[in-house]
Amino acid sequence: SSGINAEYGEAARDTMSFVRLWCYMGRFTDAINTCNETGDRAACFHLARQLENHERFAEAVSFYGKAKAYSNATRLCRANQMDNELISYAMYSNVDDMVQCAEYYE
Repeated sequence: SSGINAEYGEAARDTMSFVRLWCYMGRFTDAINTCNETGDRAACFHLARQLENHERFAEAVSFYGKAKAYSNATRLCRANQMDNELISYAMYSNVDDMVQCAEYYE
């Protein structure tokens, strides 16, 4: 059992390492494919931050969602008038984010 856990831990570290490297190299397609294949939340979060830094907001929101970083997703949606996406992520957010989203629509 501990061997299996070690393998999963190593695979997760490898996934994150690959995603970091590909982002650093500007190979976002490879990073996106890896995140989509693995669903690794930490890697998805890292990729989302990098996509946001490169102003690829729609993709960033998607990967914040996959990372379950709903506060980040709703923040980015509000900042970029992504109203349809905002509604879907607001439902999963905490109460404070829901209030901010409601105020956004006022």
